[in-house]
Amino acid sequence: MNQSYCDVECVVIDDGSTDETNQILTPLIANKLISYYHKRNQGVSSARNVGIEKSNGNYLLFLDGDDLLAGGALQFLIRDICEYDIIFGSWMDFDKDISSTHQYSETKVNNQLTKYLIYKPTVSTALIKKEVIIDWDTTKKVWEVTDYFLTLILKNSKIKFSDRIVTKIRQHDNPSRASLLQDHFNPMQTLTFLKQWKERIKDKGMLDSEVEARIDTEIINNIYT
Repeated sequence: MNQSYCDVECVVIDDGSTDETNQILTPLIANKLISYYHKRNQGVSSARNVGIEKSNGNYLLFLDGDDLLAGGALQFLIRDICEYDIIFGSWMDFDKDISSTHQYSETKVNNQLTKYLIYKPTVSTALIKKEVIIDWDTTKKVWEVTDYFLTLILKNSKIKFSDRIVTKIRQHDNPSRASLLQDHFNPMQTLTFLKQWKERIKDKGMLDSEVEARIDTEIINNIYT
């Protein structure tokens, strides 16, 4: 809500929360500053699909409930989006004690698919044109963000990576999130995911030596770490 770009529609999808989200947001709902929709808990992909359905704007940014937009982020992202389908901003991880940044650097890598695989940006960093948006696969319980953006990239979406930090990603030590985190970095889950995507990229005729080397590096890192 603290953005300098004001032509914004804020759609909140309450995916069966138990933290009194509705009561907390009541003043904003009453003043029509946000649109609020409650649904039974079916996971983040289902919630994002409802957000797509309920939104009216030309661009979407999926902001997870525990993440924050940096000041001026929307103003910056909207400036160049007309030339692209997706703009990925850089991001900062933070918790109560520490913070670390993830910024795209100048690189000799020209292949956008390879660059995505190197950085694997989080969903809360991406501004996406509504016209290229697809529904999230609700059968994917882990690696759903990487799966989503790789699908868009394989559809030849025009993308840009920016070194401007646009999002602050909250890191958790909450035990209730431990199993989800473990699933995302489970070696067998990751290995299966990478092998499947290697075949999909190959089938699309986009598996050049650069992309293949990057995926193989991820597979090796997954096996030995």
